[in-house]
Amino acid sequence: MKIESQPAPTSLVSRGASVEGDIRGSENAQIEGHIKGTIRLDGDIIISTSAVVEADIEGNNIIIKGTVIGNVTAHEHLEIQSTGKMNGDITARSIDFKDGSSFEGRSQMIKDHRKAGQAAGGGGYRGKKDE
Repeated sequence: MKIESQPAPTSLVSRGASVEGDIRGSENAQIEGHIKGTIRLDGDIIISTSAVVEADIEGNNIIIKGTVIGNVTAHEHLEIQSTGKMNGDITARSIDFKDGSSFEGRSQMIKDHRKAGQAAGGGGYRGKKDE
Protein backbone atom coordinates (compact mmCIF):
# COMPACT_ATOMS: atom_id res chain seq x y z
CA MET A 1 0.00 0.00 0.00
CA LYS A 2 1.45 3.30 -1.09
CA ILE A 3 1.00 6.27 1.22
CA GLU A 4 1.22 9.66 -0.45
CA SER A 5 2.47 12.48 1.70
CA GLN A 6 0.86 15.88 1.50
CA PRO A 7 3.15 18.92 1.27
CA ALA A 8 3.29 20.95 4.46
CA PRO A 9 0.96 23.95 4.40
CA THR A 10 2.56 27.38 4.04
CA SER A 11 1.84 30.21 6.46
CA LEU A 12 2.13 33.78 5.21
CA VAL A 13 2.96 36.97 7.08
CA SER A 14 1.97 39.45 4.39
CA ARG A 15 3.61 42.73 3.46
CA GLY A 16 2.50 45.46 5.84
CA ALA A 17 1.77 42.97 8.65
CA SER A 18 3.76 43.19 11.88
CA VAL A 19 4.09 40.32 14.36
CA GLU A 20 5.75 40.44 17.77
CA GLY A 21 6.26 37.16 19.60
CA ASP A 22 7.11 33.52 18.94
CA ILE A 23 6.10 31.60 15.84
CA ARG A 24 6.30 27.80 16.14
CA GLY A 25 4.93 24.94 14.07
CA SER A 26 5.55 22.23 11.53
CA GLU A 27 4.54 24.14 8.39
CA ASN A 28 6.48 26.14 5.82
CA ALA A 29 6.40 29.94 6.04
CA GLN A 30 6.78 32.92 3.76
CA ILE A 31 7.53 36.18 5.54
CA GLU A 32 6.84 39.42 3.68
CA GLY A 33 6.19 41.73 6.65
CA HIS A 34 7.94 42.57 9.93
CA ILE A 35 8.57 40.03 12.69
CA LYS A 36 10.19 40.61 16.06
CA GLY A 37 10.68 37.56 18.32
CA THR A 38 11.54 33.98 17.35
CA ILE A 39 10.61 31.69 14.46
CA ARG A 40 10.97 27.93 14.96
CA LEU A 41 9.42 25.79 12.24
CA ASP A 42 10.00 22.22 11.06
CA GLY A 43 9.42 23.33 7.46
CA ASP A 44 11.10 25.70 5.03
CA ILE A 45 11.20 29.47 5.54
CA ILE A 46 11.40 32.20 2.91
CA ILE A 47 12.22 35.74 4.01
CA SER A 48 10.97 37.88 1.08
CA THR A 49 12.65 41.07 -0.16
CA SER A 50 10.09 43.26 1.64
CA ALA A 51 10.59 41.48 4.99
CA VAL A 52 12.43 42.75 8.05
CA VAL A 53 12.92 40.00 10.62
CA GLU A 54 14.40 40.81 14.02
CA ALA A 55 14.35 37.27 15.33
CA ASP A 56 16.26 34.08 15.86
CA ILE A 57 15.15 31.71 13.10
CA GLU A 58 15.21 27.91 12.99
CA GLY A 59 13.94 25.81 10.10
CA ASN A 60 14.78 23.11 7.58
CA ASN A 61 15.73 25.12 4.47
CA ILE A 62 15.89 28.92 4.75
CA ILE A 63 16.08 31.48 1.95
CA ILE A 64 16.84 35.09 2.86
CA LYS A 65 15.91 37.73 0.28
CA GLY A 66 15.16 40.52 2.78
CA THR A 67 16.72 41.67 6.06
CA VAL A 68 17.39 39.39 9.05
CA ILE A 69 18.82 40.57 12.36
CA GLY A 70 19.31 37.54 14.59
CA ASN A 71 20.80 34.08 14.62
CA VAL A 72 19.74 31.54 11.97
CA THR A 73 19.81 27.74 12.18
CA ALA A 74 19.02 25.83 8.98
CA HIS A 75 18.96 22.08 9.59
CA GLU A 76 19.63 21.56 5.87
CA HIS A 77 20.39 24.52 3.58
CA LEU A 78 20.65 28.30 4.01
CA GLU A 79 20.72 30.62 1.01
CA ILE A 80 21.27 34.37 1.20
CA GLN A 81 20.22 35.83 -2.14
CA SER A 82 21.65 38.99 -3.74
CA THR A 83 19.04 41.21 -2.05
CA GLY A 84 19.49 39.50 1.33
CA LYS A 85 21.06 41.15 4.36
CA MET A 86 21.98 39.01 7.36
CA ASN A 87 23.38 40.26 10.66
CA GLY A 88 23.89 37.42 13.15
CA ASP A 89 25.37 33.96 13.47
CA ILE A 90 24.57 31.12 11.08
CA THR A 91 24.47 27.38 11.71
CA ALA A 92 23.61 25.17 8.72
CA ARG A 93 24.48 21.94 6.92
CA SER A 94 25.21 23.97 3.74
CA ILE A 95 25.35 27.70 3.05
CA ASP A 96 25.12 29.59 -0.24
CA PHE A 97 25.95 33.31 -0.38
CA LYS A 98 24.87 34.86 -3.70
CA ASP A 99 26.83 37.74 -5.24
CA GLY A 100 25.62 41.02 -3.75
CA SER A 101 24.37 39.51 -0.50
CA SER A 102 25.45 40.97 2.84
CA PHE A 103 26.47 38.89 5.87
CA GLU A 104 27.95 40.03 9.16
CA GLY A 105 28.49 37.38 11.80
CA ARG A 106 29.94 33.91 12.23
CA SER A 107 29.07 30.72 10.41
CA GLN A 108 29.21 27.13 11.61
CA MET A 109 28.57 24.01 9.56
CA ILE A 110 26.41 21.19 10.93
CA LYS A 111 28.39 17.99 10.67
CA ASP A 112 26.74 15.14 8.78
CA HIS A 113 26.87 12.24 11.26
CA ARG A 114 26.13 9.79 8.44
CA LYS A 115 29.62 10.48 7.12
CA ALA A 116 31.35 10.16 10.49
CA GLY A 117 33.81 7.60 9.13
CA GLN A 118 35.23 10.08 6.62
CA ALA A 119 38.07 12.43 7.46
CA ALA A 120 37.00 15.74 8.93
CA GLY A 121 37.12 18.56 6.42
CA GLY A 122 37.05 22.29 6.76
CA GLY A 123 33.84 24.08 7.51
CA GLY A 124 32.59 27.57 7.15
CA TYR A 125 31.98 29.43 3.92
CA ARG A 126 31.23 27.28 0.85
CA GLY A 127 31.12 29.95 -1.79
CA LYS A 128 33.16 30.87 -4.84
CA LYS A 129 36.91 31.24 -4.52
CA ASP A 130 38.42 34.62 -5.35
CA GLU A 131 39.96 34.61 -8.78
